[in-house]
Amino acid sequence: SDLGTDIYQWEKGKYGNAFSFSGVVGWLEIPSSPSLARMEEMTAMMWVYPKRFFDVRTIFYHTSKDGRRYIKLHLKENRLIIDLVRSSRDRVSIDTGIDLKKKAWQHICFAYNSKTTQLRIFLNGKKVMDDKTRVKLTIENQPVYLGSVKIGEFFAGRIDEFKLFTRILKEKEVGENMKEIAV
Repeated sequence: SDLGTDIYQWEKGKYGNAFSFSGVVGWLEIPSSPSLARMEEMTAMMWVYPKRFFDVRTIFYHTSKDGRRYIKLHLKENRLIIDLVRSSRDRVSIDTGIDLKKKAWQHICFAYNSKTTQLRIFLNGKKVMDDKTRVKLTIENQPVYLGSVKIGEFFAGRIDEFKLFTRILKEKEVGENMKEIAV
């Protein structure tokens, strides 16, 4: 992973150790791989433990090579927001209606299908949102970033048991996976 000029440490996680983000600098880069090439369906899940809330702080970021198209899961204060951006004109910012709690573990999962534009959000294994968006977005084989967009919006807290699937998981699968340790 590319940890740049991070200030980071491992802290107690939901299961074992978790990556801890200072909120000042730092991110975790999950390198690109052939399995991430042209994902038309994806499910991303993780346990998050926000330590403090302020401004906009990125939890998950997956972008195109040129940085113009991306999926970003972030906090605006304690509110969970997801951005789907295909171009400067074709973009949507979705307020999930979820307010995360400070200093508490919460399981977040989102699933997106670029063909149908279906977006599902899960909190602690339960589906809380299932809507169509107007953005058809496919991301090529590029890294995934946790904790930042690499140039700011640094998350303050811990992320544990991150999992990324190249398909849409059903609610039962989300519940089962949130209880399993990632390998």
